[in-house]
Amino acid sequence: MNKNIFITGASGLLGKALVTQFLQNGFTVYAHYSSNTPIQHPECKWLQGDFSTINSIRQFLEQNRSALETCSYLINNYGPITSKKIPELTSEDFYFDYHHNLITTFEITSFFIRYAPLKSVINVGFEFASQLKAYKQILPYACAKNAVYTLTLSLKEAYPHIRFEMVFPSTIEGAALASKNAKTISPIDMAKEIFNIIDASGGQNPF
Repeated sequence: MNKNIFITGASGLLGKALVTQFLQNGFTVYAHYSSNTPIQHPECKWLQGDFSTINSIRQFLEQNRSALETCSYLINNYGPITSKKIPELTSEDFYFDYHHNLITTFEITSFFIRYAPLKSVINVGFEFASQLKAYKQILPYACAKNAVYTLTLSLKEAYPHIRFEMVFPSTIEGAALASKNAKTISPIDMAKEIFNIIDASGGQNPF
């Protein structure tokens, strides 16, 4: 059984927990980080990458193609968040969040569909992604994550032999940005939930 997995945004709170969870369960983990010094695991294969432009994303994928094309599992966890009140927003804020959430997810997933023996893709959203509601502080991010949800549904329809799912975690404990009344989940518990989805041998797809 191929147990190679690629995780983006692997040096963040959830990313670190995902790396640990999959290593502990016998996976070979290829872990992307941008600039933060990653947690060290002898078995983890860290891959530094700049996702700030489409060309840099594609360059990263080509440079690491020999490793990435062995992976059967993909977790798109990368995705910075813009936090601004609505009167302060500019078009550039929407462009930034769409690029770093939707475009990166699409570019990376498309690469894996073409070149890897892909079995399962998990896209990480946030608690209210897929819901139509108003946002006061994270509007560009919410719009971008809702677009990722639509992308997830569409890819699931187009590629029925691959399992596509999106998870909607509550605020990760320790996150720099969280509302006062936010429900929280530990990164370890969320990583276990994601692992259980990938590890499941069958069952109903939640879509």
